Amino acid sequence: MKNRSLVTAWFILIVGGTASVLMAWHEIYRKSDLAGSLFVLGMLVTALVAYLAQRQGRELRRATKLAEDMTEQLRRLAMVAERTTNGVIITDADRRIVWVNEGYTRITGYSPEESMGQNPGHLLQCPASDSEDLRKMREAVRNGESFQGEVLNRARDGREYWIDLEIQPMHDDSGTLTGFIAIESEITARVHAERRARAIADVLREAPNEIYFIDANTLEFVEVNQGACDQLGFSREQLLGLSAVAVKPEFTLDQYRSKVTPLLDGTYEQLVYDTTHSRKDGTTYPVHVNLHRSRFEDRDVLVLFVVDLTDRQTLEEQLAQAQKLESIGQLAAGIAHEINTPMQCVMSNVEYLQEICASLFTVTDAHRDSLYAEALSWQQRKAALHDLEQKYNYDKLRQNTLEAIAESVEASSRVVEVVRAMKNMTHPGADEKRWMDLNEMIHSATMVARNHWKYCATMEMDLEKSLPLVPMFSGQINQVLLNLLVNAADAITDRVEAEGTNELGTIRIATRHVDGGVLFELTDSGCGMSEEVKKRAFDPFFTTKEVGKGTGQGLAITYSVVVQHHQGRIELDSEVGVGTTVRFWLPGEEMDIELVDEDADQCVEHISQGSDYVATLG
Repeated sequence: MKNRSLVTAWFILIVGGTASVLMAWHEIYRKSDLAGSLFVLGMLVTALVAYLAQRQGRELRRATKLAEDMTEQLRRLAMVAERTTNGVIITDADRRIVWVNEGYTRITGYSPEESMGQNPGHLLQCPASDSEDLRKMREAVRNGESFQGEVLNRARDGREYWIDLEIQPMHDDSGTLTGFIAIESEITARVHAERRARAIADVLREAPNEIYFIDANTLEFVEVNQGACDQLGFSREQLLGLSAVAVKPEFTLDQYRSKVTPLLDGTYEQLVYDTTHSRKDGTTYPVHVNLHRSRFEDRDVLVLFVVDLTDRQTLEEQLAQAQKLESIGQLAAGIAHEINTPMQCVMSNVEYLQEICASLFTVTDAHRDSLYAEALSWQQRKAALHDLEQKYNYDKLRQNTLEAIAESVEASSRVVEVVRAMKNMTHPGADEKRWMDLNEMIHSATMVARNHWKYCATMEMDLEKSLPLVPMFSGQINQVLLNLLVNAADAITDRVEAEGTNELGTIRIATRHVDGGVLFELTDSGCGMSEEVKKRAFDPFFTTKEVGKGTGQGLAITYSVVVQHHQGRIELDSEVGVGTTVRFWLPGEEMDIELVDEDADQCVEHISQGSDYVATLG
């Protein structure tokens, strides 16, 4: 504003002065005063020259200030280009390097001196570079156009690295191409991460197990893998238009949401449960589900990893049956003894009855013949029959016969009881749960294992008489009872042998109606378990018995049957030198969903650290 006022003042002064000079010059000229005219004209020229000089100075100062500002800006731009982490390359129009920054040296390993005059492509590109990307880049540069893309280069030390490259042409004021400026950012870590992510995505997409991404709000499928499509019989497009209840048609959306609420509200980090899924054709199959919360495409999702349990359950059933038969095989000698002893009694009594039948028939025949002996009086016939009864000791014979028959009946009943118990124990059971009497099953198990425990322990039973029936797989629970009885007897035998005594131990079995289900408790006075053994007691194939005496499957199968197949609970208390108590609880009705805290009753499946839990979804 100040400069503008000064210019205006100068302009008024010059114009005014010029006007005065011209008027004076005209007056002198009119009077024909030549010398005066020249003087006035000189003053006019001097004033014009002064004005032009002042204006030129002003423009010069303005140009100088502009040059200083541009110099400062160029200095700052040069500083940015020099110190940026990106690599910067400037070439001439023939694509020869004329300048590089420190970022270029850090990325490539080439110093400015090594790079000057070099063609960047010849210096940095490698045989592994994508030929199509290189063709596009060269064509753009040849045409003086810009280029942007990802390129694989090779550093001075031979290391291959990826860059995000942008090339821009530079022109002078006339539009002539003067060179190129290239800015490169190293993205090797990002490219490797993206490739790894794509590879993992491909693996998951083609995995045979089912993988689902479910919108946490709508519960609709937002992504599924091929394994899910193959298992359910839907195409990917069909599944993406459905909600989670498509595989659980017995649930409504509200019911399903209530099941996963502990996950949605952050109470738990993941849900792990066994359930059944339905296919498109309506058939069902057992599955194991691991469910957790995540983010996918900027939305909250539930991620389900699902494993088909059909084959595994078949193998488990076969393994359990084989283990049961193995246990029966180990008890075979004792079972044979349990059958042999009463059968010997029956055989002895039958042989005895066979021997005395002749005497019995002689006496009975004599009584029958006396009825028709008319030549003899009643007194004679009576005397003859009395002598015959005395001869064969008929009263004793009659008593022994009845006793032999009674003993045979009792022994036969014992054999029938053992055989029935064996049949119950070895039967694989039904495919579905049935309402069973646990007390009756305990009697069968103790009968089959009797010869295994009767020489080392006494059996005490405290079975609740009014124990209700509960739904169970009878074959599996029979296996559990047999495993626990055999383990108790073996533990007592080990303690007796270690202490060198002949004192019998104790096995106590009790049942109770608790929490709407039934509680089974078995306590033995065996050798007990150390803390280390207790921690591994339910691990498959873990055993403390001698080689050939145990497979380590007994308690593992017990845990699987009680917790996984019956949604029950199991716990183990033991003390070295005192004994062991095993308790398991079976629900009195089908459980819909049961959450088991990680610290509860040693019966949870350890998944990972944190607030994880096991759920069983019916």
